[in-house]
Amino acid sequence: AAGARRRLSLGAAQKCEYALVVVDEAHHLTEDLQLREQLAGVNAAEATLVFLSDASQATEATPDAEKLARSLVNLPRDQAVAVATLSEVVRSTKRIVAGAAAFQLDAGRKAEMSTYTASPGPPLVARIFPVEDDTDDIYAREVVEAIAAIRRQLADLDDLDDRVAVVGPDDAFVERLRGPLDRALDSFAPMSATLASTSDQPPAACGTYVLDRETGGIGGAAYYCAANGLYLYERSSGSWCVGKAHGDKSCKAYASHKGWSFYLNKNWTLRSDITLTFARFELVDAAMASAVWPRVETEARDSSKQWLVVDTVDNMDGLERLVVICVGV
Repeated sequence: AAGARRRLSLGAAQKCEYALVVVDEAHHLTEDLQLREQLAGVNAAEATLVFLSDASQATEATPDAEKLARSLVNLPRDQAVAVATLSEVVRSTKRIVAGAAAFQLDAGRKAEMSTYTASPGPPLVARIFPVEDDTDDIYAREVVEAIAAIRRQLADLDDLDDRVAVVGPDDAFVERLRGPLDRALDSFAPMSATLASTSDQPPAACGTYVLDRETGGIGGAAYYCAANGLYLYERSSGSWCVGKAHGDKSCKAYASHKGWSFYLNKNWTLRSDITLTFARFELVDAAMASAVWPRVETEARDSSKQWLVVDTVDNMDGLERLVVICVGV
């Protein structure tokens, strides 16, 4: 489909050939036979091959780049191996670079690193709370409150879709957290709502509404659509209206058990072509989040759901998100 991402399947019957193969976190290849077999499956030795790694994570104090490269893939004997040392961090703030230096091995500490951005970035936030019998439910509640704080801090973002990762120490911990976290997110106000029509002439009230962070809690959640200047607000539990202001009694549209009604030409008209959907969170693991083109509608992604990556430290190795919440580590 147009705009959809083709997902690479290394188990395909026919071998794929690529002009360029890039391997991030390449130090993992030295001890993982399965990963090295996957490289062979895409004919990596026949392509321009780029290994990306960190000296502080290498198994040797001073690894020989050519020796390491030839141990990872069967290169022709006359194939030259070039080494490039990267010293400028572009996407991380000064605080992150300085903090990461404390965990580097000797080989990494010898490299002089600089940051492209002049911003020190926000400080890390520690959430300290008592743990009782329902440990998993308590962790889930604290994660939801952390996400709410992130949303307030990053108020200029329309959504947090695939921008937040929740990282746990191991598989057992993450599996125990998923259920309580999924339930806790049900009570979390979604970042956006879409009032859509299947008609060629949709009402002017249709559009995408973003959670209005300046509105108080009177009457429930409220959303604002910049395209039409209207508010979508919850008048009572499950009862939604559209008007010029939050809580406006003179609304332009409202939902009932019969469907959506719109005030057009001084008359209320019931429409059967209208749907209201909310961009709620869906929990996905690191593999699924990495296999689908980010922030693009495909068959693998439901546009009415926002992805929240939940996985272990090991599975998130080498990956990144705008915000990472570490739980129980």
